[in-house]
Amino acid sequence: MSNGITPTNAAVAPANSGTAVSTRSQEETQSSDKSTEKKYFNNTHKYLYEKRGNINTYVHGASAVANAFVFLNGNFNFLNIGDELQEGVSNFVSRCATATRGLTGVLDCQMKNNLIPMLGAAMEVPVAILAKGDDLWLMRGIAQSIRQFQGVIKRSGMKHPDKEGVVLSTEDGDDFTENEISMFKGFTASIKEAGKIIGGMFTSPFKEERRFSRSVLFCSMFQGGGPILHMLGFEKLGPFFRDLAGALIDVAYITDKKKADEPSYVPAGSLWIGSAICDYAKRFEGVSDSVKNMTQLSLFFDMLAAIYESNANFGKLKKTTTLAKEKEQSKTANEPDHSLAA
Repeated sequence: MSNGITPTNAAVAPANSGTAVSTRSQEETQSSDKSTEKKYFNNTHKYLYEKRGNINTYVHGASAVANAFVFLNGNFNFLNIGDELQEGVSNFVSRCATATRGLTGVLDCQMKNNLIPMLGAAMEVPVAILAKGDDLWLMRGIAQSIRQFQGVIKRSGMKHPDKEGVVLSTEDGDDFTENEISMFKGFTASIKEAGKIIGGMFTSPFKEERRFSRSVLFCSMFQGGGPILHMLGFEKLGPFFRDLAGALIDVAYITDKKKADEPSYVPAGSLWIGSAICDYAKRFEGVSDSVKNMTQLSLFFDMLAAIYESNANFGKLKKTTTLAKEKEQSKTANEPDHSLAA
């Protein structure tokens, strides 16, 4: 009996061993593939994040040129090109630029753990896809009104949710990652801070503390509400609220005491005021009849402003914040001195 059993077991053992080796090999291959995919994704994400300023500049620069050409050619007719063709091209590149602005904004806010403005930036993409060509600037007011939260919190002097007595700097208060705040805690703290700011609109509307944040948050409500009113049939009132509120927000940034830290906000705000004026003026027949392609002029100003905004937020003109400087100095001070004695 034993002589009959032993060969069978001996034959089975190598087969099971081979199956186990094959299974481990497959698992190792799958694990390696997943690791490669993750590494590729992380490298791509890092590259896009580091180049987001350049991407914004190139895409919006091309869109600005296209819109300027369509506006000038429509009014001076130096090239015989059909209106439908040239307006279609400017419409396409403007949508691409708007979507790009949203995606780079998502990358920026995601790295900062700042959820609310990240959602506002993400809304730029559906707006770019769904908005009518003539109403692209108008409908962007919805996305912009949410994204304004980044500046509102940044300037509010919000208290750190985890560190007693620590107040976030007005230079980098929007960067929750730098301040060691999780995205969820940053979100809940931002909601609480918004409640305080709104309360201040009624209890101390003219108080110096948080005045910038109160003004921008108040105007952003109308900036986002204007497009909604327009969709409900208020064709003049909706754009009026959107454009006026947007222009007032730009004035707030231009006159803000901290503008010296972000020099590009001054030309950006001035250009956006131009966009608002053109967008509202085109809705009157007398203006639109005498000056053609006002939509393209409005978008031209918007695209140029976006380049300056990009430089202010994460481009060449972005200055190192106080917190970043302190961390770098602390890191340098803690590094051991490896220099050799003479």
